[in-house]
Amino acid sequence: MITALLFIGLLIYWKAKLHILTATPAPGNKINQNLVWLEIAVIITALAQLAGWMRPDSPPILAQIMGCAIFGFGIFVATIGRIWLDGDYAPACKMTPPKHIIMDGPYQIIRHPVYSGTILMGLGFELALYSPLIVPVIFLIPVLAHQANKEESFMRHLPAWQYYAEKTRYKFMPFLY
Repeated sequence: MITALLFIGLLIYWKAKLHILTATPAPGNKINQNLVWLEIAVIITALAQLAGWMRPDSPPILAQIMGCAIFGFGIFVATIGRIWLDGDYAPACKMTPPKHIIMDGPYQIIRHPVYSGTILMGLGFELALYSPLIVPVIFLIPVLAHQANKEESFMRHLPAWQYYAEKTRYKFMPFLY
């Protein structure tokens, strides 16, 4: 049951991501190959785990329920973040300087809801499977923080950046970071 829920969640997430990417293609620019390979590795690992790799026979039901809830919330946050960007969305592997800063919707609470949702998805997925791979997911947080800093360096030249950065102080999690 949990495996089916996680698999359906992954399908929904990737379908939404691909739909947004094909509906609003970003201008061509240099692709960060490391992030592309990282994303491919995460997909392969997730599918292998759903097939039974590195999973205990009977994970605690509370971990499964909490993990699925966190996973689902992560899908919601990441997808809403992408939709809110409308035509400005580009995958993290493409570094596209923005034309303007989005300051409403989820972006008025945190500056990087897509990354926040991705982190929550990974943590929830591994918690639901009660997998030891939850530890490497935690180590992905600095990778995404570095990517967020690179993206913010593109926005610092925009006139509204200073106001937005002061108004929306948190990058990933309200009251934490």
